[in-house]
Amino acid sequence: MDSAASPAKIRSSRTRERSHARFVPSLLLTLAIGLPAALESCSSNHDGVALGVTARERVALTATASKIVVAAPVREGRPVKEGDILVQLDDRIERADLALATAQLASAQASLAKLRAGARK
Repeated sequence: MDSAASPAKIRSSRTRERSHARFVPSLLLTLAIGLPAALESCSSNHDGVALGVTARERVALTATASKIVVAAPVREGRPVKEGDILVQLDDRIERADLALATAQLASAQASLAKLRAGARK
């Protein structure tokens, strides 16, 4: 019985052979791809040129004002140029403030003109 291998040992050696058979193609593929890449990276003949494709730039916009968006003329994902309007905010309050300031300026200029003409309050 010593000269004959036990069934468990035979199964164990077959399992090892199968796992090696699965491992060898993966190893060969890794070497076939990795070795040329490694050798190329060691080459001293680099001229600073890289080949590839750049990823699209994506910019996140954050609001600097707490306003209601009344228009968004640019659709998401579309290219934009410098100066393009991306969103339009509700500006009714600012327009009212501007109208008030314009009226106050006109009143102040009229008062100044009267003072320069010699009128007293």
